Formats: sequence, C-alpha cells, structure tokens
Amino acid sequence: MKRSPSFITPPQWHALSTHEYNQQLRERARDIYDGCTYRWIGRFTGHSNESVRRWLTIGHPPPSFLAATALLLDVSPSWLLLGVEQRDLQLNREVKIRSQDLKRLLTNLQIQAHKASA
Repeated sequence: MKRSPSFITPPQWHALSTHEYNQQLRERARDIYDGCTYRWIGRFTGHSNESVRRWLTIGHPPPSFLAATALLLDVSPSWLLLGVEQRDLQLNREVKIRSQDLKRLLTNLQIQAHKASA
C-alpha cells in the first residue's frame, strides 16, 4: 500500500468539518464586530446588511467580506480564517509607522534638493 509522505499530512485544523470551520469563522468575525449593527458592518465592508446578517448567523462569509474585515480592522487574515497567530497585527502597525517616517524623509529630501538646485 502506497503512503503519502508525512510532510503532506494536513495540520490539525484540517480535521474540522465544513460546518465546524464555518462556525468558528463566524465566531471570530462576530468577536471582531462585537456590539456593531449589521447595517454598520455592511456599510463598513461594502455589503448589504442582510448579507452580513446571514453570514454572521448561519452562512459562510465570502472572501471579499473577510478581506475587507482584515484590512479595515487591522486583523490578521491567518487569525480570522484559521484561528492561528495573534488577532492584532502589530507588524502592520510598525510598517505603517515606518512608511510614514519614510514619506517624511523623502519629502524632506525633495525639499532640500529643490533648495539646492534653486
């Protein structure tokens, strides 16, 4: 009998049924939006409030909703989809700060170059 190599064995979370996975995904999404109305979430993510209600109560949220949630709320996509890693993206915050510092540095360099050429 031919066996698959052990490195192909899926991680623990693959053992979940589709129903269990969808339930855990909805729980994480509801945790993020705790206290928000379906209407507010719909406006925030660009979806109808009825679709949001359905996804967060019985359905499976589509990738566009999950991507908007992760991006707009600065939540780890890995945490949202799989429950792994940390929920908050500290690294994203650091990158944003560094990006702002870089923009300021480039602006200052442009100003200095303009003054030097004048």
